[in-house]
Amino acid sequence: MSVLPIVLGKSAAFISVYCITLSYLLCFHYKLFGYPMNGSAGTIVLFLLPYLLSCTFLGVALSSLFRHRENSLLMLSGASVPQECIPQWLYYGTKFIPSGSGVDGFIRIQTMGATLAEVSTQFWTLWILTAVYFLLACLGMRRVLRKTEREERLKQLTAQLES
Repeated sequence: MSVLPIVLGKSAAFISVYCITLSYLLCFHYKLFGYPMNGSAGTIVLFLLPYLLSCTFLGVALSSLFRHRENSLLMLSGASVPQECIPQWLYYGTKFIPSGSGVDGFIRIQTMGATLAEVSTQFWTLWILTAVYFLLACLGMRRVLRKTEREERLKQLTAQLES
């Protein structure tokens, strides 16, 4: 099997779930709790596109490294703890995960009405992370496929030797 269809297929499944969650968040949650909604819908969608893709590809990449999905959980967004309270090394480490830039940019757009140009650093960081994590997802999935193929060949060989 080819790696690309597997990575894209898994990603499409995850993104469809994320889109449902995102629809709830933007259509109901903010209104229900009276949170400010100052950003334009177009800006939010454009900004969240690389965020969703990078989160998805990171998830696929990490899932190929761990036997159990739960071991791959990683989330340091800085949303619940102010940046000033996070150790400097840890804060800079969040730049390598989508939530670091994604949450910061989303909050600026949604609560402060920032434009895409005003969150361009976060936006382009997310696109870079998307590309990096897509590559890592493909490499990780290729590793998993090769391991599976080796195991299948070994089973076939064992079955042939036993018969």
